[in-house]
Amino acid sequence: MLVGIVSAIAWFAAFLAAQLAAYWAFGVRHRSKLIVRVFVLAIAGHVATVGWVWVCGKASQHFSPVLSFACGVLLLMCLFILYMPFFYTLTTSLSVEILSMLESAPRRRLPLAEVTHRFTSEVFVLDRLETMRANGYFTVTDASGYRLTARGERVARLLDNVKAALALGAGG
Repeated sequence: MLVGIVSAIAWFAAFLAAQLAAYWAFGVRHRSKLIVRVFVLAIAGHVATVGWVWVCGKASQHFSPVLSFACGVLLLMCLFILYMPFFYTLTTSLSVEILSMLESAPRRRLPLAEVTHRFTSEVFVLDRLETMRANGYFTVTDASGYRLTARGERVARLLDNVKAALALGAGG
């Protein structure tokens, strides 16, 4: 079972590294297809690793290839399920995009018109802005401007760094 767990963790790390490398190298347009393909390769790599350990006899006498395979695949699936909401939040969240816009703006301020112009629904943007203001990410500076709070700056900086690491660019 330990072989399956270690293999799954290693192959999930390889999945993340391959996804990151592909985004940096190719600026992938169809992200979901890439994610699925690379994840299938990670599962195949896990299966090959467990098979190699079994064939070579590198594990202890308590090694069970079926249990190692099953535990590893289950762990890979769990890691994938935990990772994907995080990934899609970074790539598609309007809140993340607004925070990133404010973080990169001069003096971390933007007029409301500039923010709403970027998005399609002014009502939706205003509702989202109010939710983020109520949660303490920024304050209203006057009738048409927003300023990041210290909390908003920390979150925006973190999300900008992660988006930069994944080579997502503006809007994901």
